[in-house]
Amino acid sequence: MDEADIRRMVEEGISHSEISYRLRRRHPGVRELSERSVRILCFEHDIHSNSDVSNRELRQIVEAGVREVGPAYGRKMMKGYLQTRGFRVWEKRVGWALGQVAPGYHRRRQALAHRRVNPIPYYAQYCGHKMHIDQNKKLLMYGVTHVLAIDGYSGFILGIITMPIKNNILIYRHLFRPILIQFGLWDQIRVDHGKEFILSLYVQERLANLRRNQRRAPHVQSMSRENHPAERIWVEVNQRVNYPVKECLNDLVETDQLDLNDDIVKFCILWLAMRVCQAGIELFVLANTLCVTLYIGKGTPNHRVQNHQAVRPPAGTIPTVDYAVQLFEGEGGILRRPTEYGNDLIADNAIHLARSQYFTLNHGTYNDLYSATVNGYHTPFHDAWRYFYHLTITL
Repeated sequence: MDEADIRRMVEEGISHSEISYRLRRRHPGVRELSERSVRILCFEHDIHSNSDVSNRELRQIVEAGVREVGPAYGRKMMKGYLQTRGFRVWEKRVGWALGQVAPGYHRRRQALAHRRVNPIPYYAQYCGHKMHIDQNKKLLMYGVTHVLAIDGYSGFILGIITMPIKNNILIYRHLFRPILIQFGLWDQIRVDHGKEFILSLYVQERLANLRRNQRRAPHVQSMSRENHPAERIWVEVNQRVNYPVKECLNDLVETDQLDLNDDIVKFCILWLAMRVCQAGIELFVLANTLCVTLYIGKGTPNHRVQNHQAVRPPAGTIPTVDYAVQLFEGEGGILRRPTEYGNDLIADNAIHLARSQYFTLNHGTYNDLYSATVNGYHTPFHDAWRYFYHLTITL
């Protein structure tokens, strides 16, 4: 086969099957012109249509990605991650590179036995039909709680926040209200029976007459296991963020380096754990918007959410946080105000800022700490929390 001719056709975007067909017509009777033969030749000679990245460069890029995001990113998620870095690479090439640069991680992913298949068909008619909100308390022992909102149709993560202790007011302020402002009003919100979403559901009900389809109930509370899209996301977040960080924190407790009865220690470990988790979650969300693993249908979540049918409420109709609290409590509702986990000795904002600057100067970025932790290297995190604790005491 003429390698230069095949390279030209591949670069023009012609498929392997079409190239095989053209070659067989051009050279009748010649063997080894099948689609499989063309595909093997292209792989062996680094001929690719959707990327100018060679196999050697791809291995280097993927190796750097694995160092940053750890062992849980498979070919689909790693493809999305690489796209956030400006590299568009064929999914099968990414899988091949993962097997080359981190074979141990690759075998571990293949051996996972806890993948669940939902036996009940799930249906969302369009982007803007169902919004699922759920919480994750895998790190509750260390004061860290995650709350996310996801569109049931596209799989697009509308928002995800990390807070010390779950709270209605914080969820409305940092998650639900920003979604209303940025995207609009979903037809229906689906949550579990927890009380931490009451304020958001109250506002959803007040705005219910502005929805696209008002025949649907504005919100539904069901068993946590029936909140399918959100629960599926948590499986991914736990693998990639929560479990590696929890293992690192458990090491501190098991070696008696962490006394969770000390309020100052509790605050310091929370401060660092929240930021390291948030660094990992931000990487996950970016990769998820460009991958195809966590939803049903064609197209990426980022693409499918662009034509959403959520209705943008008129200006001034979305209650401010204080006004929403006032309305809810005025109708007899009771809301707890946000509380702290542990005790921060520093009250002055200028000293707060100085502490953060000192910490970053001496221990790098939270992304660096996350990358080390997720790859099983706990020493940087342990050193960082001890430094922050002593820095807090000193200041």
